[in-house]
Amino acid sequence: MKLINKLVLSAALALGAASSAFAQANLSFSLADGGKLRMALLEPLDFTISATPTASACVFLFEGVGNALTQGGSGGVIATASTISFSVNGGPALLVNYGNTGVTYGPVVPADFYITDVSTFSSLFLQLGDVVHLSAGEMVFNSTAYFVPTSGVYTANIFDLDATLLSTGTVVSVPEPGTSAGLAGLAVLGLVALRRRR
Repeated sequence: MKLINKLVLSAALALGAASSAFAQANLSFSLADGGKLRMALLEPLDFTISATPTASACVFLFEGVGNALTQGGSGGVIATASTISFSVNGGPALLVNYGNTGVTYGPVVPADFYITDVSTFSSLFLQLGDVVHLSAGEMVFNSTAYFVPTSGVYTANIFDLDATLLSTGTVVSVPEPGTSAGLAGLAVLGLVALRRRR
């Protein structure tokens, strides 16, 4: 009986942890044709806006990736190909088509990597409580790479054009469907076993 209770509790805690993990982006890096940098976001992310935006734009920040783009800095780099998009509160998908490194700007340091949709810079004003969904996918940048960053998990955030961090501490990662289903199945099995014992 105690074992069953522990299994049910463990499954419930794991489900809760999977749906409220902090700011983690699973990124993969490689070289495309011509030595251009390819970045892949392997799992989608949902961000909840918890700080009041003071300017337009929705810029996704990945901390500590490294200054990898040779044409980064003040100009940034347009993506020659992208399958990453974002939406706000379930609205239309906006294609992410720009990236940058090597910049010092508010919370951003030269080792950080950020991406956005440049067409919405002056028109997209986020609101407190908005949920921003960033899809999985990949981008190839129109710049050769200084180096290929290490693939792995990086802290993610959102900032606006005033360099205000908008989602600190409230980023919610989207669990893989298989993980959620497996944990939910374990919880159901535990409940069934518990009912049979009674």
